[in-house]
Amino acid sequence: MRDLSLVSLLLVVHAGSLAGPGIELREVHIQDVDPVTRLVRLAPSEDSVIAPGSTLLVAAGNEPLAWAEWAEAESGVPAFRLTTPAAASTEGPWQAWLIPPDLVARLIARWPDNAPLRAEVDSVGPGGQSAWINAGTNQGVNVGDSWWLRVAGQPAARCDVRFAADDVCFCAVVALANAPTVRPGARVALWPGPAERRTGRATSAVAFVEERAQDVLVWIAAPPNVNCPSEPHVDLYRAGRYLGHGLVERRDDRFWYVRLIRPGGSGGSSRATSSAPVESKALPVRVGDNAVIRTHADINGRRFLAHIFELSPAGALLNAGEADGLAVGDVMTVSRRTQAAGRAVVRQVQRSYAVVEPVSEPAAERVTESADVPLGGPETPPLILSVGDALRFGDPPEAPRLVGTIRSTVRNGLFAAQLTRMATPVGVPLAVRLGDRTIGAAVLVTADAGRGVGFALPCSLTEPLLPGMRLEYEPDSSEAELTDTS
Repeated sequence: MRDLSLVSLLLVVHAGSLAGPGIELREVHIQDVDPVTRLVRLAPSEDSVIAPGSTLLVAAGNEPLAWAEWAEAESGVPAFRLTTPAAASTEGPWQAWLIPPDLVARLIARWPDNAPLRAEVDSVGPGGQSAWINAGTNQGVNVGDSWWLRVAGQPAARCDVRFAADDVCFCAVVALANAPTVRPGARVALWPGPAERRTGRATSAVAFVEERAQDVLVWIAAPPNVNCPSEPHVDLYRAGRYLGHGLVERRDDRFWYVRLIRPGGSGGSSRATSSAPVESKALPVRVGDNAVIRTHADINGRRFLAHIFELSPAGALLNAGEADGLAVGDVMTVSRRTQAAGRAVVRQVQRSYAVVEPVSEPAAERVTESADVPLGGPETPPLILSVGDALRFGDPPEAPRLVGTIRSTVRNGLFAAQLTRMATPVGVPLAVRLGDRTIGAAVLVTADAGRGVGFALPCSLTEPLLPGMRLEYEPDSSEAELTDTS
């Protein structure tokens, strides 16, 4: 069976599940399974048309078994060959679902945040100036899209799609590093990723750090197909840790050049113990650090994070201003470790920056059980803004909901899950998480009595699927906000 990153996967519409886009599942009946040839023969059906490239998902006894690929049609009876020899000896009852070839493209409408869509370089043209990548329209890839290759975090190349067929695309290669790095077998990721593309967000990474006499110029790989202000804000992170921000001074086809402003200026200290998103000492930016770019979609939706980068006598300086839609009197939520810590109001504003100060909250009052006499209890501690604090309009986004954990796995991404709730989102892409990291996307095909069967999308996985990994549903992921995970 070919790599499942090239095979569209299963999506089921399940009555009573959480809302989400889906397609009808075509369940097929198995006539017999030959343990010698490993052929799965389907029972005759009035509708025997099978789309080219379709695969078969096979289960038995409510446990996932194997994928099967098209083999032959004998006397009008379609047959598929199991990819796992041991599966042929398993006793039934058998279940099977016919999987059309373009399911990955249909899943993109609800792709989880921070889950990539990856593919492999098939071949490279003369001089490394072009490449064939083994993903195409069946995976939601079209002319005008781009892939990127990162080596140890560093942006090494961008591959712009010039032609796309069902399961392959041809790309022009734009080098972002000196040494040729696009080679057959290299893994590339769609850029922007599916969730970013859907929501209009943009990320990049540091390609070079230029120490200048008066400041630092950070080169980031030029993000493709991004609608931004003329001088967009860029926030820099390393492993979820906020490093600082800057403004884009100029651009070319390969790089954007960002003048760095590290947090903690002349106006005060970083007070890292209370703010947490930033270290007590400003961390140096280095090649491979992640860059989050503030787009027009972020600004229009008022969903971006802004950060306090300096404390001054006039107040805390925020890296957002009139160009980001801020106005005097705007009230924003202060977040620390993704939790709301209070509110701040905009007191002054200019094009790229603003001055904010805490909103005075009413003191808490306690009442005795025997009399309506307020007691002088402890007052709510006043909010003290700190360098690195994250501010947003509205409350932090709703946390993902735990659906279950992976109980056991079968090769090529199949798994059985222990579920935590009955209202399980069958047919909706779920985030697969390990610790605080998203390592891929998965879909449940059945859910009953606390047990489920599903599969991970290999084209999304950044590491192998393992028992104990969590399955989480992301509410309103089609309108996802940027989450500060520091």
